[in-house]
Amino acid sequence: MRYLIYILTLLPLHGFTQDLYVKNTSLNITNGVTMNVQKSIINKGQISNDGLLAIQGNWVNTGTYNDQTGQIHFNGKDLQYINHGSLPLGTVFFQNGRKHISENFHVEGKMILDQTKVFVPAGSGLYVGEGAKLEYQPDDRIIGALYMTGNDITFPIGTPEKNLPVRLVLPEDQVMQIGVVAKPGPLSASKENTISSVAEFYWELMTPENYQGAEVTLNFQDARFLQSIEYARIGEAESFNSVIKDAGCIMFSGSPDFGMVTSERVRGPYLTVARKYIKGEKAPINVLNLISPNNDGYNDFLLIENIEAYPDNTVSIFDRWGVKLYEVNAYDNDQVKFEGVGNEKLRSNLAQGSYYYMVSVGKETLASGFFELVR
Repeated sequence: MRYLIYILTLLPLHGFTQDLYVKNTSLNITNGVTMNVQKSIINKGQISNDGLLAIQGNWVNTGTYNDQTGQIHFNGKDLQYINHGSLPLGTVFFQNGRKHISENFHVEGKMILDQTKVFVPAGSGLYVGEGAKLEYQPDDRIIGALYMTGNDITFPIGTPEKNLPVRLVLPEDQVMQIGVVAKPGPLSASKENTISSVAEFYWELMTPENYQGAEVTLNFQDARFLQSIEYARIGEAESFNSVIKDAGCIMFSGSPDFGMVTSERVRGPYLTVARKYIKGEKAPINVLNLISPNNDGYNDFLLIENIEAYPDNTVSIFDRWGVKLYEVNAYDNDQVKFEGVGNEKLRSNLAQGSYYYMVSVGKETLASGFFELVR
């Protein structure tokens, strides 16, 4: 083996070998030299790479590897297992087929993905340093946690089946290291009352303590539950099993098959693609037409059933001559409710009698009619 290494070091252009085992010795790949290893490399010695080291098999590094000006290419068409250790790499190419990283993997200079999927095990991460360049093709992705540092960062991530890249745009004065992982399966069964359904995939953000949110763009595929891209929203949750809240939507494009949705000031750390309720899906409004505000626990306020499904509601109450006596937004039968006291022309207890109500969202009237106020 030492004889083989000696020959490869002296060759000016190219070297070829099957398996390579470096132990208790040094291997130097000089500038301009390409060394192709058709199978695997185990390094328990020292490798200095100022040229190009191309590996089609597995890579196990428990020794020293220096590549200040060199490149390492993992270009096997079959599955490649990569155990590099804690030392950072300068320039690395992942090409052809699947790559499995066995632990944390650090890249400081440049990382290129070319027709490949890189699997990162749970509990580990692939770290791309600040200022490092990242290049990839549309279907290339990291499957597992990808950590990057910057202000405007795009993460080429996904699941084994889906390409689900994410873009985060932080406030102008912030540069942070953030990790993102995409996972299959629905996020939480509990949803805010503006959200009808959510995707069968989600993302988790790993953020520093001073993270205050970012403009987030989620790219997705196979989200036909949306029915139409215009119904897409970003859903966020504080934990895996907490309520998914509506983070809104400032922009969308594409289709449910291949689309994207953007929202600003999203915190997460759990994110998913959500669909807002559309007309005909929500339970109808039902107003109980009797109120007797005497604090006996029965009919003490105007109960509007299913109003919680319409948080942007407006409730208005008029007398028999059409004079508005009461109006509020976000009626919820709890903190915001009518208990027989006006807040418009009359700011006092209203007299017993018949009153007209109207429940609306924007210009759409959801319900209207009369109720009796009994004292």
